[in-house]
Amino acid sequence: MELKKMIEKDNAIGMAAEMQELHFNGEALDEDQLKLEDYNVPSHGATITVFIKFQLSVRKDGVSYPFAVHSGMTVRDLEKIVAEHFGNLSTNILFDLRGEILHPDVVLTPVKFEYSELSASFPKWWICHYEMWVGATIMELKKKIEEDIAFGLAVEKQELLFNEQALEDQLRIEDYQIPSNATVSLFTKIRLSVVRDGVSHPFVAHNGMKVRDLINRLIAPHFGMLSSQVMLELNGEIITTDMVLRTSKFDGCELDLV
Repeated sequence: MELKKMIEKDNAIGMAAEMQELHFNGEALDEDQLKLEDYNVPSHGATITVFIKFQLSVRKDGVSYPFAVHSGMTVRDLEKIVAEHFGNLSTNILFDLRGEILHPDVVLTPVKFEYSELSASFPKWWICHYEMWVGATIMELKKKIEEDIAFGLAVEKQELLFNEQALEDQLRIEDYQIPSNATVSLFTKIRLSVVRDGVSHPFVAHNGMKVRDLINRLIAPHFGMLSSQVMLELNGEIITTDMVLRTSKFDGCELDLV
């Protein structure tokens, strides 16, 4: 605390003691009552780094949880704190700030993140093994997945991909040359529509796609437009091409082509 008070009085910094986060060799000096020697800080030539403390909150299942962070932390660091808070979850956490999915390497700054509220989602990944005859249809595989307690996802909501290619229900596993022990990815279908000149056009996408993928693969070809010409609005707000499609936000929605 004595060091923090000295820093507070320093005209070059002038940061209030309660706003300071001090680190030495990557370790937070977070116990104000302890002495420098308790942290094995040498008496000469040591460098202590000063960060700015600030608050943000993370919303999960409709409940907002406050977290104390500091400048210089990354979203990846925040993920570890949040995961521990919610019980050492082993899954990756996706943080959404006003519709933007944050990259793990984004650095937290007070200007952008202080008092902000991030929406957290916890995507879960399962690896399940199914014994299927190569002559079985994709629909038969989907029915097996629907019956699996781990998924329980209705056939009509499933989108199966192998080597980034969507698998059609009536075709067989052998038609796609899927080898034994291959991994087929399961996504949830998202049904949305795009309004152009007052006419609604339906599209089927899936979770995990970005808006950029939606435009490049589906919308631009459908309307015979260049991808760069396509701009979409959701409830009057322009959506960025880096936004990730989520079932909760996009399924059943109507986008305006502007």
